[in-house]
Amino acid sequence: MLNAPKKTQADSIEDLQRQRLVQIFWAVEFAIILCGTVFILRGSTAETLILIVTGLSLVSSYGLAMRGKIGLGANVLLCILTLMACTLVWINNGLRDEAILVFPGILIFSLYIGRRSIFFFLLSIMVSEILIIGVLSFTGHYDASTEPASFFTAVVITIVLTCIAFGSYLTSNDLRKALKRLEEENQRVRKSQGEISHLVHHDALTNLPNRILAKDRFTQAVALSQRNKMSIGLMFIDLDNFKTINDSLGHQSGDHLLKELSFRLSRIVRVSDTVCRLGGDEFLVIIHNITDIDYVSKVARKMLASIEEPVKIQGELISTTCSIGIAMSPDDSSDFETLFMCADLAMYHSKDAGRNNFSFYNEQMNINAKQHLSLISDMRKGIPNNEFVLYFQPKIDLKTNTVMGAEALVRWQHPEKGLIFPDEFIHLAERSGLIVDLGEWVIQEACRTCRQWHLMGHQQLSIGVNVSSIQFKRGNIKQVIEESLGSNNLQPNLLEIELTESTLMDLSPSVAESMNEIHKLGIQFSIDDFGTGYSNLGYLKLFNVETLKIDRSFIQDILNDKGDETIVNAIIQIASSMKIQTVAEGIEDLATVNKVRALNCDIGQGYFWSRPLPADEFINYVDAIAKGSCTLPETS
Repeated sequence: MLNAPKKTQADSIEDLQRQRLVQIFWAVEFAIILCGTVFILRGSTAETLILIVTGLSLVSSYGLAMRGKIGLGANVLLCILTLMACTLVWINNGLRDEAILVFPGILIFSLYIGRRSIFFFLLSIMVSEILIIGVLSFTGHYDASTEPASFFTAVVITIVLTCIAFGSYLTSNDLRKALKRLEEENQRVRKSQGEISHLVHHDALTNLPNRILAKDRFTQAVALSQRNKMSIGLMFIDLDNFKTINDSLGHQSGDHLLKELSFRLSRIVRVSDTVCRLGGDEFLVIIHNITDIDYVSKVARKMLASIEEPVKIQGELISTTCSIGIAMSPDDSSDFETLFMCADLAMYHSKDAGRNNFSFYNEQMNINAKQHLSLISDMRKGIPNNEFVLYFQPKIDLKTNTVMGAEALVRWQHPEKGLIFPDEFIHLAERSGLIVDLGEWVIQEACRTCRQWHLMGHQQLSIGVNVSSIQFKRGNIKQVIEESLGSNNLQPNLLEIELTESTLMDLSPSVAESMNEIHKLGIQFSIDDFGTGYSNLGYLKLFNVETLKIDRSFIQDILNDKGDETIVNAIIQIASSMKIQTVAEGIEDLATVNKVRALNCDIGQGYFWSRPLPADEFINYVDAIAKGSCTLPETS
């Protein structure tokens, strides 16, 4: 069954006009019948005939209205009534005839059911007749017989007034309804404007003020603080590892976490303060009327503790942390955008310091930020200009005391600053997204270099490459690996991808699947700096890891710290039971070599054998060992 089409507002108005025209038609017809009866009783034959003709003529207007020609029907009705009234006035008592009362009624009807043009047209006819009668009466050319008022006159006047009153009632009633609808519409508009204003100034998920309202409230706070000679604190809060929660549990769970944390933040601050959500996992807090900076530190510590409390989501307790940057007005700036940038820089300083921390802005951060921006800009040009080079640190098989491969370590040969180590630029590359392009170059160059070693006769050498989690998330890492292996004709088992524990923590299920697909190609995986992060033996099974690289912090003091020795021994034993190789990093002396060898560690790496070397120096080192002109230090 087809649905009837919905009526538009124009259709409703047209229906109302038709309805009112029909009502006025029947009211006029009824008045004509009553007046005709009065004229018949009074013996007024001419007036009776005029009313009969008028009544019959008005039927045409009704027919036009029923056919949808409302405007034409209204004009016909008004013109016929005007003609009737003018005729009755002319043939009877002139300006004193009761028919002249019809004129105001016709004018009211014309304003209600007709157009302004018909109103002025009819008004001109009525005025013209009145003036003509007046002039002719004054000159003696028109002499209307004035009959004394009678009961019949009163009845006719009553009928005419009643008809006019009916039309006036309809007009006023519709006007009242229109005014009521207008007021209701105004209320809806005001309500909508309020809702729109709320949406414009508030976050839809948490209902907290957004950046627009935050800026407005900050401006108000600055004006007040200047009068009271107090300070304002701007706190930039960024959740740590929120994307991991979102990816693993879904956006609905992420939204639930954001709403809960928003509520917690709002409970900590005072009513006069403002908590805003900037979007994503970023919040902004404006602290008013600060007389002691220690108060801001106290609030920040409460926020860190509150955010860290677990939230129950999907039946599981989920914990997260946050990093907070704080800037003060007027000390740092009284301009919102400038102060916001300062708080942002301080927040990144907190993240770089290990997260779950807060930092106050200082000028050195701004200097560092400018230096970082300069390095990022130089890096953007340096990658295509081949300014980056690979250094290679040998990996030694502790059982055979031979070089089994190397770890590729990237360096930046800056045209002005000289050789720059990765600690200074890798985190900037990750933050700017340049790590994807840089990582592709490293993989391609490492595979090319390893293939050259093989062509030179060193078939045993493999190559290890550090890969950032961002490369897995943003880059087509599998395609890059396949193309690098294919273009250099290198066997997959000779390439080892090194990932840190924090990288594994930050990987979503989709990225884990990508890692499994890469592993199916024959690529080896190792976990770098094992033991320093969120050590989880589940990673070893989930990601099909072949190698664990024990962090140098445990190796370097293994001779003096029994705790370090116990940890290293436990890692080696667990790895051995799972048929996973272990690498001891940071070995610098023979005694440490003997210790880790005694613990059955498989591979060693460190300055004891060699520092990282450029490609040509590394292969010369390997050649010298192969030819016997240089030997590796013997272990006891």
